[in-house]
Amino acid sequence: MGNSTPSGEFNVPIGTKTTVVMADDNFPKLAQLLNQIEIEACDFEVTIDKAAAGDLVFVDPPYTVKHNLNGFVKYNENIFSWQDQERLRNAVVRATDRGAHVLVLNANHLSIRNLYRNVGSMVTLNRASVIAGDSNARGTYSELAIKCW
Repeated sequence: MGNSTPSGEFNVPIGTKTTVVMADDNFPKLAQLLNQIEIEACDFEVTIDKAAAGDLVFVDPPYTVKHNLNGFVKYNENIFSWQDQERLRNAVVRATDRGAHVLVLNANHLSIRNLYRNVGSMVTLNRASVIAGDSNARGTYSELAIKCW
């Protein structure tokens, strides 16, 4: 767990990893590629609405479900509401109508499945969760991948 520094910044310990650089990492090439991009801070609709035919859009929003009766997902309602989920779906549909390829990850919940019905093909993914204050709360969780193209 991190500590607050005297200047009010949050300090997180380095953990157990001694290196995060892989043998095949090519930072000069990555820097060259990233030098050609523009980063914007804006609403997700603005970004998705720029996607054109052949572009790939990867979308991984905070997981909110319509009923919001469960822990972390309920917390995310403050960050990303159900109305935001609907705006996201509409932006995905507009992008795919223009020929963009969109991959959406979201909660594997009936409300999300209903929201994206007839929008793309759905695949259930299971992933291990390693983030939780209580190690007993960590486990395998089901997510939904929605391929729209």
